[in-house]
Amino acid sequence: MHISRTCSAVARQALMRAWQVQAPAEPLQLNMVPKPVITASDQVLVRVK
Repeated sequence: MHISRTCSAVARQALMRAWQVQAPAEPLQLNMVPKPVITASDQVLVRVK
C-alpha cells in the first residue's frame, strides 16, 4: 500500500469535527477537518461539548 506525502501529513495532524456548509441552500455536513492553529493573540478556538 502506498500513502502519499499529503495523505500522511494530514494523518499526523490533529483532526476535529466541524459542521460545514458546502453550498448555498444545502444542509450542514459534519466533516473531519484539520484543527486550526492559533497564530495571533486575538484569535480563539472554541470547544463545544
